[in-house]
Amino acid sequence: MSAYGSKAPDKATLTRYAREGLTQEQMAERWTAESEWSISRSGIAMALQREGVPPVKPRPRYEEEIPWRVLSRHQRRTDAQMLRLWARRKHGKQVVGDEALRLNRWLSRLEEQDAVIGYDPRTEEGFIWIPRAKVGDAEAQGMKVVDPLDR
Repeated sequence: MSAYGSKAPDKATLTRYAREGLTQEQMAERWTAESEWSISRSGIAMALQREGVPPVKPRPRYEEEIPWRVLSRHQRRTDAQMLRLWARRKHGKQVVGDEALRLNRWLSRLEEQDAVIGYDPRTEEGFIWIPRAKVGDAEAQGMKVVDPLDR
């Protein structure tokens, strides 16, 4: 247990898990099995950050495709998910099955509406579909826009 009296593993344990190549989920399962404490994947993530242990496999950022700092309350929005899928596909990673179907439908809707994607963290939805004809206005107001159709 860490020096702070938390239920999370200490730095040495987290480092050992990371060297073994365990995912955060696997670390949580291992810690729960090895100790009397139950911990979630997010608890492991917080402990890794607090202890300064770098992630085993850093999550790709896709900064060109998602140029905004997306607030946590918007991370699970459909547009955020589709932008991540599109970015994965654009970078040569496979997008298959239901994810591919959802992405293709989303791209088709964007094309039908002749829209691009903007982001405004002050809004409830976060992501905004902007008609291509209004892109100049949005950019003039300082909004970054992304066109997943690369038109």
